[in-house]
Amino acid sequence: MIIKSTRIRATARSMTQIVRHLLEKPDENEVIHMIRGSRTDVRMAFDDARDFGRKNAVAHFILASQEKLDPRQVRDAIAMIGEEFGFSRDDVKLCVRHQKSRHDGESWNQHFHLLVQMVNPENGRVMDMSYSYARQEKIERIFEVKNDLRLLKGRHNRAVLQAITDPTIRDRLAGLAQGGLDGHAYTATAKETGKRLGVDRAAIRQEVRTLWSQSDGWKAFRTAIEERGWRIGPGTRKPDVIILTDGEGRMLGSLCRLLGMKKAELAWRMLPDGITPEASGPSSGKQLPEKVTQSSSGRNQAETPSRQGKTTPITPSSKGHWLDPVREQIISTMTLNLQGTSEEFRRAEIATAERAKAQAEAITQQLADQKKFYRNFCRMIDELLASRQAVLPPAPQIRAISEIAAECESQITSAYTAYRKADEWGFLNPWRFLRRRQLDAALKASGFDAHDMNAATVIREGLPAAMTQVAQAIQRQERKKHREWERHPDVQAYEAFRTDLRQLQNRLHDLADSRLMEMALKDPSAAIREMKRQGVTGAQKSDYGERISTSPAPQPSPKRSRQPKNGISDIEI
Repeated sequence: MIIKSTRIRATARSMTQIVRHLLEKPDENEVIHMIRGSRTDVRMAFDDARDFGRKNAVAHFILASQEKLDPRQVRDAIAMIGEEFGFSRDDVKLCVRHQKSRHDGESWNQHFHLLVQMVNPENGRVMDMSYSYARQEKIERIFEVKNDLRLLKGRHNRAVLQAITDPTIRDRLAGLAQGGLDGHAYTATAKETGKRLGVDRAAIRQEVRTLWSQSDGWKAFRTAIEERGWRIGPGTRKPDVIILTDGEGRMLGSLCRLLGMKKAELAWRMLPDGITPEASGPSSGKQLPEKVTQSSSGRNQAETPSRQGKTTPITPSSKGHWLDPVREQIISTMTLNLQGTSEEFRRAEIATAERAKAQAEAITQQLADQKKFYRNFCRMIDELLASRQAVLPPAPQIRAISEIAAECESQITSAYTAYRKADEWGFLNPWRFLRRRQLDAALKASGFDAHDMNAATVIREGLPAAMTQVAQAIQRQERKKHREWERHPDVQAYEAFRTDLRQLQNRLHDLADSRLMEMALKDPSAAIREMKRQGVTGAQKSDYGERISTSPAPQPSPKRSRQPKNGISDIEI
């Protein structure tokens, strides 16, 4: 199983792109099924991040597996991700299942996407995503052991073994830390670049491996590649790397990666028959650098190259987070330069800093309380407006001209077609006069004669044009009825009350007026009168106010309060 995650920035462009990527690309996915959440939930998560001034709004998790998983296993995997990263079911703002066929024909054709809110709407705290790669690998390995799936190698196997305390799981994973990693045919960046250029990296990898398996040697393989229209040659930036290019010279990938081989193995297979690696030259006998060295105690110790080219041993931490290195925790209110000052001045500066910190904490708490009240007030407004709108007379519908014309045309099509067939038999044909009278009767039965529409006009203008004229007349009548409905006293009173509520809502959103807040919860009408008495006229523009004003029948807002970190496993997959 593979879990990937990225952090999505709290910008309008990022929100549009991620939602379009998950819900609006049927050309890339055969099936797109929304399991949980909505676009509105995602938008509100981005609003929370912007309100608190946070850089990232949501975390995008991708869950995929080569082996087929049942719904229970998928729910368990999502629950393990939530337990590790500390989010609940209500924090999952969007859960989508994608289905598309794989190029190898063997891997499972489904994968899942999760958009998880990173910013707590109550206090603005951000979800901890540090060391996400290693933490995701820990979830993957534990899940693979518990569900008897094929164990995959990762880049953080030693850190994962250090974090797992279950001896059974540790024994199963002990062998993963030995040896090198499985190579990838292409990187995620190369995949996205290929999409823009119209190059399918996965299909190319599968075709290259098929040609390799069908060839009996390097010469036959190169001939098959050239017949395909591709070329094999050295890289431009790294001549020692063998690359594959198409007929236009565009790079399709490294041949080692596409074939899943090491560079030394590919170099050996490229040698002519009868020549051994030792005889091919002094450079062919070079060995690959060892990634695991033997320490003085006999234990394997991982080494990674630093920027200066040296190797630095990596040792697991024993304190703090299971992946955190040992570090000093420095807690301070603000940075003060107090060198060369008197004791009295030093104490005064420290006291000032502490007061500033206390004031900042009080403002943060006040903002959180104000936001919490505002959300409750929004829900109350939705319910109040919905109850008042339920007793209003129904609003007349104003349909589009194309919709009305199609409906009118369906009522006359049979009579009009019969007349056209009779007209082909001649002008003096008696059936022609009969069909024309029937067409007039059909127009009168449908009420189109009230719009000055008769058989002569339909025959002269044609059925589509004539029905468009009728549709325009019907739409004018519908607009007239809607204007009369808007002038109804009950409707005008409702619209005035809705406008006042929007002004009150914007007032409470922008200003921390505790007295007006209490009054709004008890009696919104009294709060509106108090607001007008204070001289607040005209609604201030805000996203929250627009949410109410754009729809005549607002629905109750989704609950935004945080729940205990459980309940993820009952998401219906």
